[in-house]
Amino acid sequence: MDEGYASQSRPIGAVLRPACGFGPGVVDRRGVAAGRVGETLDRIEDEFSGIPWGDGTWDDGRMYAPRLDNRRAVSGRPDLVRDRSKNHNTYYSTSGAILIVTIEGKVEFSKAGLDGREIEL
Repeated sequence: MDEGYASQSRPIGAVLRPACGFGPGVVDRRGVAAGRVGETLDRIEDEFSGIPWGDGTWDDGRMYAPRLDNRRAVSGRPDLVRDRSKNHNTYYSTSGAILIVTIEGKVEFSKAGLDGREIEL
């Protein structure tokens, strides 16, 4: 494992922000945004965590993308869906905006969608 890398103890925003490499207007819908988050997280974990990809459970020390069975509608917000993972809620808008918030409410990552707007809860 890379000594400067701390997998689950490292804020997800610190992992995704430099690696995503896509700006407003590139992610055009919720499914693409969710796919990019998952692909980016898997790539970074493969390279730095030293923990092989498992069955997606949360107890092996590796960070995993939210699972689709944890996707929920957001009450009063038809433009959003929310994916729940161990320590985060990840929101995706119909414009492709992404917002990752810890369960304590701290914003870890935010990316504007096609319309140039970030998600506001």
